[in-house]
Amino acid sequence: MVIAILNNLPDLILGFCWSSVLFYAGLRFERWKAK
Repeated sequence: MVIAILNNLPDLILGFCWSSVLFYAGLRFERWKAK
């Protein structure tokens, strides 16, 4: 059980990083477009 979680951890971290980066970029783009 723990091994499966550890094996999936990098994918979870990568997915979280990508989603937060895309979310932040989307906010920046919306503000820039609003000007």
